[in-house]
Amino acid sequence: MIFESEPETAPGERAAPDIEPRMFQFLDAMPVGVFIGLPGGRPYYANAEGMQLLLQDVNPSPEVLEQAKAYRACLAGTDDPYPVEREPMARALAGETVHCDDMEIHRSDGTVVPLEFWATPVFGPAGSIDQVIVAYVDISERREAENANASQAALLELAHDAIFVRNNASRITYWNSGAERTYGFPRGEALGKVSYELLHTEFPEPREDIEAKVARDGQWEGEIVHTRSDGQVIVVASRWAAHWGNDGRLLGVMEVNRDVTVPRQRAEAELLRRASALERAKLPLGRSNEELEQFAYVASHDLSEPLRAISGPISLLARRYRGELDAEADQFIEFAVDGCRRMQAIIDDLLALSRAGRVDGELQAVDCNVLVKGVVAGLGARIAETGAIVRVDPLPTVVSQPTQLGQVFQNLISNALKFIPPGVVPEVVVSAERIGDEWDFSVVDNGIGIEPRHRERIFGMFKRLHSRTEFEGSGIGLALCKRIVEREGGRIGVDTAPSGQGSCFWFALPIATPVAAPTASTIASTVAAPTASPIASLIAAGEAS
Repeated sequence: MIFESEPETAPGERAAPDIEPRMFQFLDAMPVGVFIGLPGGRPYYANAEGMQLLLQDVNPSPEVLEQAKAYRACLAGTDDPYPVEREPMARALAGETVHCDDMEIHRSDGTVVPLEFWATPVFGPAGSIDQVIVAYVDISERREAENANASQAALLELAHDAIFVRNNASRITYWNSGAERTYGFPRGEALGKVSYELLHTEFPEPREDIEAKVARDGQWEGEIVHTRSDGQVIVVASRWAAHWGNDGRLLGVMEVNRDVTVPRQRAEAELLRRASALERAKLPLGRSNEELEQFAYVASHDLSEPLRAISGPISLLARRYRGELDAEADQFIEFAVDGCRRMQAIIDDLLALSRAGRVDGELQAVDCNVLVKGVVAGLGARIAETGAIVRVDPLPTVVSQPTQLGQVFQNLISNALKFIPPGVVPEVVVSAERIGDEWDFSVVDNGIGIEPRHRERIFGMFKRLHSRTEFEGSGIGLALCKRIVEREGGRIGVDTAPSGQGSCFWFALPIATPVAAPTASTIASTVAAPTASPIASLIAAGEAS
């Protein structure tokens, strides 16, 4: 295809002289390449964008234009010349309306420009083709986006989880290989179907409420019931992530599901096994529970009531008469108020200790990642105050009582934020590894450390290594951790941190059932999570209370 600086004229081949220059001005201002050819393939006009896209020189000089240097067209993805018979202009001259995007321009500087073409013939009054108009655009950015999407889709195909995308009408627009394996429906059968109708979904709450939460918060997670293609009913741990458009509109939802039917059955079996073991030991356990209940009653009523009778008037004296008596009297009142406050804290800790000795609450599969995340969030003020640098490595899912296991993490993490030398920023790591038939959790810090001779003592009730003026506390926190862990059939202890500075608190829980569940970090690495947080996880590890 040759461009001429002064195209030949012929009667009837050009527009009226007063219209043509203005039309060419409009075409030159367009960001789309436009080429007009005459019968026989002779060039008539190309606008500025068209010249820049097709010529080998991006900014052609007058000499190049004069010599009418041709472009080099190749089939997309190859160095093979584009077939002449398939060129848009040739097909339009044959009377065909053309749309194609399989041509690339290979320039002399080595750059490759992919183009999308539209070509159409222009018929004269006699019905013959007078001209051909070809429009074309550079689709480099679109190709890059398509390649990026293809790469992401390839990653999703590698995921074991069932992943599918549905639009605002809940019709499935993407269905990965994991979804085919999990549900048994091939991709071709699933695409276009309403997801909750295809899978006969049973929701834990009204579907409309869940969709409203996704539209508001951008995500939702929970357990739902699906039915496979073979009729088998399964339970899946489901995570939903909203897909937003550039204008802020909700375009659809990505759903990531993992079949937890077998782990859940194992957890229920473990619950029955433990219940049976407790039944066999019900006599001594019953006596223990009865004593603990009596203790809890005494602590909550017989101790708390007279304490309130003392602390109330003392606190009133402090508010009303502070500064009206001498300094020594104010100090005495403050001693009494502080003593009441510490006594109430001790009573609260004793109640927690008594509850830890009772086997109540449902055993269930507990995702420790979620549990620790909640504990850390609750300690946000302390973390911000100390400027703590913390990290939580991926943690397993265990069968436990979530409230009491959370108490263990709560005590160890809060201790780590407390027992720090002056001027030191807390740096802590929480991690876990499987060793034999146990999950070994560790909480490593850079705190004051614990001498080997005190490492057993600190797990006893009221066993403090430091005065209250140095570090506040009741001395029950680690005893509570020990009772909870041992009730779960585990062990707890403390060593020196691997760095030689600080402590490494650890506790081991038996792996009664090999339960595993997907974590938020795993999914975030596979899909664009709404959510992928740019803030590093914050944790803290425990020292002696």
